[in-house]
Amino acid sequence: MKEITPDKKREEYVRLAEHLQREVPVILRMAEALSPEAEEFEGRVKAVAAKLKTLSDHCEHHIGDMEPAEEEGEEPPVTEEFIGKAYEKCLAARDFSIAFLQRTFSLGYFSAGRLFEELKERYHLKRMYLVGDVLCKGI
Repeated sequence: MKEITPDKKREEYVRLAEHLQREVPVILRMAEALSPEAEEFEGRVKAVAAKLKTLSDHCEHHIGDMEPAEEEGEEPPVTEEFIGKAYEKCLAARDFSIAFLQRTFSLGYFSAGRLFEELKERYHLKRMYLVGDVLCKGI
């Protein structure tokens, strides 16, 4: 991975701050419009919460991408315990992707791909996507 210069890193943080400045007022307006008497109140609260979660995830991933990569070292062995831990982390983060496995466990692409395939096989997942907080296992 290419090293990010301090100027480039600052530029990226400025872009992230500008993104937050655009998105946060939208979320605040959505929150201010909430009224328990309004129609579909529960759905609107969930929409605000989902928007906040999406913004938080975007910022977290963006900042994580700017952090220097760890030194290449020995990757952890793929054991039963490691596969279970990977499944739990993916489920908790609601992110079943090779990129997530790479970031979380400092794996190379091919190792993360093998782990991803092992997760699919072990937990009988064909297509992985999330609806709300429920992991849907496609046929």
